[in-house]
Amino acid sequence: AEIRCRSMGAEIVSIHSAEENSFVAKLAAPLLAECQHNPLICAERVPHIDKAHELLDHILSGFWIGLHRSQFYPFYNPAVVQVWSDRSECDYGCYEEEVDCNMKIEPWGNCDPSGTNSSHGRKNLSRKNILNLA
Repeated sequence: AEIRCRSMGAEIVSIHSAEENSFVAKLAAPLLAECQHNPLICAERVPHIDKAHELLDHILSGFWIGLHRSQFYPFYNPAVVQVWSDRSECDYGCYEEEVDCNMKIEPWGNCDPSGTNSSHGRKNLSRKNILNLA
């Protein structure tokens, strides 16, 4: 996605504030809805043979933002960080509900936005600790 965007003189978005998140959401929402619900706009990428394949096709018809999860070397080191494709740090997050450690919020593990599936003693995460990728 990054190579494709750059070939057209564009960049993948990085979001660092509530204002930027709101701007991107307003800009993308109508296009996303059209792509995910109108096969004339975005052709099926995966045959809808069951609900799982339909969901996968729905996900594949979404927009890519520039957030990457990177695990530190060596592979057994559980530390995982989020970095934007422009190499800026992930310093903003948004989730619309209260979160507790029994919840599984993709793409992270339970109670841990780092993806390590380890809460490190945290009981609850506030809304600002989790990035909304939807």
